Order: sequence, then structure tokens, then C-alpha cells
Amino acid sequence: MSKAKKKKKPAKTSTGTTKASVDASLSDSGLSARTLEDTPGRAVTFLRGVGTTPAIRIGMRARGYSAADHSEGWRLVQAASGFTGDDEQEVRTDSVVIEAIAALNANDEDLFRIIRSASRKHPAAVAFIVAGLAPVDGPEAALGVETLLERLNALQSGAERKATRKDDAKALATLAERGLHKTERARLAALVATAKTLRDDRTPDDDAEAAATAAYIGALDELRGWFEEWTQVARAAIKRRDHLIRLGLAERRPPTKNEEPTDPTL
Repeated sequence: MSKAKKKKKPAKTSTGTTKASVDASLSDSGLSARTLEDTPGRAVTFLRGVGTTPAIRIGMRARGYSAADHSEGWRLVQAASGFTGDDEQEVRTDSVVIEAIAALNANDEDLFRIIRSASRKHPAAVAFIVAGLAPVDGPEAALGVETLLERLNALQSGAERKATRKDDAKALATLAERGLHKTERARLAALVATAKTLRDDRTPDDDAEAAATAAYIGALDELRGWFEEWTQVARAAIKRRDHLIRLGLAERRPPTKNEEPTDPTL
């Protein structure tokens, strides 16, 4: 009996749009999606060549290429690559998560100390709470604190602790007097929830996908216009073949039969 083939997920571009949707949306310039999608890589090669080779910069400046034109090229590359540089929501979310992890990491040692300080009065309850746990550094601190809070909740209302509920209540009262009260437990639980949060990257609906594809094609079109403008100028301004190769506007000639091929790693 033959197995049913799994459907392949549509390939994603750097902006998250599907390749199929891009291929189906050719730009007004009449260029193919393949040509457009190759443009960011070619533009980076061109920009790097201009930016790192003084002789090329001198030749380009003589033809009107300015620092503003160079900056525009990098901006267009970033836009066509899905990078905006000002995603405040993402930065804010990531910073909040990092702060929550740091807070838990800074507090877990004292939290264990407070709990263990009650072991003389409430040995069974404390042994239950800390069994197999210890303070740790890094993001794993959130998991340790989460487990402690779950066990404190079990002391309060867990069915498995029904037989020891009175003793457990006394242990919770002692811990509350030492700072681990309901308000503090709620604060720690909120930090744990935040530390475990991932940024919400939802799958876009059809309208959002179409809008993203249109924006992506538009960014590629704009970059392509910039690239074609300045590569035409470069072909007029730069005549040395090695400089054209550095700009991505010419290819290295293959070695002749009597010539040893150059090791690209050297």
C-alpha cells in the first residue's frame, strides 16, 4: 500500500510572503519575479564594491554618485529584505521578556532561601516544595520558579495534598510572613508568564498575504530601479575589469588549459 505524499509547505521569501504568491505577481516593469528576487544580492555586491574600493568611488563620484545615493541603496536593500529597523513592538516585547527573565534570575536564590528557612518548622512541606530543584542562572530560572509556584499552589489546594492540608496551611502562613504571600506569588507568576512569551507571529489571512506580497514586489521594483540606474552609470565610469568584477558587473574568465585554476579559499 503506497503512502500518501505529504504536501510541501510553500517556500517563504525573506519578508514572509510565499514564493508562489510572488511568482504570480509580476511587477509593472515586466521583469520576472526571479530577476527581481536576485536584485538584493546583486545590489549588496555593488554597494560593497563601491564602499570598499576608493578607485571605484572616485570614478562613481565623477558621474554624480553621492553618499546620499549610497545610503539610498542600502535603505532599499533593507526594505526589500523585510528589515525596517524601527519595529518598536518587537523590540519592546523582546526587552520585556529579557527583563522578566533577569528579574526571575535575580530573585530565585532568595526565593529558595526563604522557603528552606521554614524547614525546621515545616520539614515535610518544604521538602515537597524544593524536591529536585535548585537556583540556576539564565532563562531556566523561569522554569524553576514556575515549579516552585505550582507546588505552593498544591499546598494550598492540590488534591494530592488533601491529607496534609492543615500542616500545609501553616507552612504557607509562615512563608507569607517571610514575604512569600499571595501578592508576591502573583507577581512571580506574572514574570514567569512574561518570560515564556514569544512574539505573536500569526499566519496572515489572504488579504494580509496579498498586501504583503504587493509591498514586497513594490520594494523590489524600487530597488531594481535604483540598481539599473547606477549600474548603467558604473559601466560608463568604470573600465577596469577587476573593478567591474568587484561590483558584480563582470565575471572572472575561466582559466586556460595551461593556467592553474586559482584557489578561491586563498
